[in-house]
Amino acid sequence: MSDIFCAGGHVTALYPTPDSMKRKIDEYFDYCLRITYDRDGNEKIKEFKVPTYSGLARYLGFQTRRQMLEYADKRDEAFGAVVADGCLRLEDYLEGKLVYSKAPAGIALSLKNNAGWEEKTTKQLTADNGMPIAFAWKGDTINTSATESELPKELAEKPAEVVEEPAAQPSGYKIEMPAGFSFVEEDDNGNSE
Repeated sequence: MSDIFCAGGHVTALYPTPDSMKRKIDEYFDYCLRITYDRDGNEKIKEFKVPTYSGLARYLGFQTRRQMLEYADKRDEAFGAVVADGCLRLEDYLEGKLVYSKAPAGIALSLKNNAGWEEKTTKQLTADNGMPIAFAWKGDTINTSATESELPKELAEKPAEVVEEPAAQPSGYKIEMPAGFSFVEEDDNGNSE
């Protein structure tokens, strides 16, 4: 650990108050995103330097992003709220850039690593009529033509769940698909792939 965290785990106060830290965060954004005016006097934001999580941490005097987050956690709730607001401002800015970017992979990676974003793919098995397929076990075989009456009572009463990441098929089991059923993979908007 660096000099910010002393022996015994207490924190050296880089910022005497949450407001002093907030002013420094505001200063970072003012440095990165400068307000300019066009010929008609309309306000525009000019990106002098892309604001980043690690850039914010360095500007605040920390050696790593993690150190900045730990500092906020070890101080009181007010410091945590100030750092969380700074991170949310970064997330908001990067999300806006993500929408209009021609090469969004780097921005998406930053949001995944720093803001907890995730890509999710859901799959739902449906019959040709568009209805979800009901599954039931019969010995070591999965019966896909099962009706709700064939399902155990506790499963029949539960609403259908969409499986985020399907588990691998256990070895030694086989899936029997009745005629007229197919696997359909859909994206988050319900479009077939």
